[in-house]
Amino acid sequence: MTLSKTIHRPGTRLYSVLLAVLPVLATYASGIPGFSMGDAALAACCAWAVLGGFCCRINDFTVRPTAIVLAMYLLVLFNIITALVQPEPEITNILIRTIRYFFYLFAVAFCSRRMLDLELCRRAVRVTAVLATGYLLAQYVLYTGAGVVLRGYVPFLKLYVEGYAATDYEGIYRIMYRPTSFFLEPAHYARYAAVAAALFLFDGEKLRPRNVMAAGFVSLGVLLSTSAQGYVLLAVVWGACLLTRWRAAEGPGVQGLFWGLGLGMPLLLWGVLELPFVRETLDRALNIDLSNLANANTALGARLGGFGAWAALPPVYQLIGMGFGVVPEEGWLSSAAYFLYGSGPLVLGLYLLYGAVCLKRTRGAARVVGLLFLLLLFSDDSFYNYLCVLFLSLACLEPVEAALGRDVP
Repeated sequence: MTLSKTIHRPGTRLYSVLLAVLPVLATYASGIPGFSMGDAALAACCAWAVLGGFCCRINDFTVRPTAIVLAMYLLVLFNIITALVQPEPEITNILIRTIRYFFYLFAVAFCSRRMLDLELCRRAVRVTAVLATGYLLAQYVLYTGAGVVLRGYVPFLKLYVEGYAATDYEGIYRIMYRPTSFFLEPAHYARYAAVAAALFLFDGEKLRPRNVMAAGFVSLGVLLSTSAQGYVLLAVVWGACLLTRWRAAEGPGVQGLFWGLGLGMPLLLWGVLELPFVRETLDRALNIDLSNLANANTALGARLGGFGAWAALPPVYQLIGMGFGVVPEEGWLSSAAYFLYGSGPLVLGLYLLYGAVCLKRTRGAARVVGLLFLLLLFSDDSFYNYLCVLFLSLACLEPVEAALGRDVP
């Protein structure tokens, strides 16, 4: 079977769109214990890839994942060692979460290399983000104009995390209104929209007016979501665009916009910071306890607390971890702290090394998406959950033809 025929097979189109909407599917339960609808869909695609004759690779890694393979080996090795030396190891947690994580990496290494049409997936992410932003604007207008709470999920479907269905959104919104679009949390929408903004601004040789307008539209949604994490990601995306894409601007309109944004940046920032919901978001994010930076009641402290939990471990467990998936009884762990606490600094260091090499070797949208993924390593759980399949596929894979062309002197 030729490469072009492989790309246009029904399974390829289905997997490409499914991967783009995976964060939405993962919101709902599949009916299989421990599996979200997104997990079940990924498992079905993996089975289809194995049994359906998808033997031809249409994508390959831009950088050989040797460091990741070594990290996976050490992760398993340290799991075994820590389970043997701990008096009461959490064997069940270690097994379940290690298998789940390896399943996600397998989906990238096997399914995405054989079934993913990268261009179709990127297009589907952009469309989904625009629709999600439109829904978020509807939520915002209905609540601020009429006090109507428009939920972010389908009420007759069972949520994977059932606690969200019992949340008193009316009571929470009286304190601060934070629309979620059709995600469960504002931060979940914001990180997805930031990826879409990167695709709009960096995908393609030329930067066209409609792409800038679309990126501006989803950026407005991120501002309205009041996600401080989203604000940081947006600043990275737009900052990188203004610094590196001005030569790619198509037509005098986009070029003039670049000049206008550059010259008027101080005034624009002042105007954005004067928006009430932006000011309230920044006040919440910048509520730093200087006497105790790890104070879990602050945004910064919640992200630093996990590193403190790792630092409090005995030296041997600081090196090998408590077992992948094991977390302290109290506190929340970012992805970086999660890997440190579970598998130690060697595993985390290999991931950081691979990420740095990928940033050096990749270009365009892949580089920016990879940068966003590395930033999220220190601020949320994307690195070890289902989202890593989408991020790694968009950031670390390229079509086989591109890889072959790059290797030719």
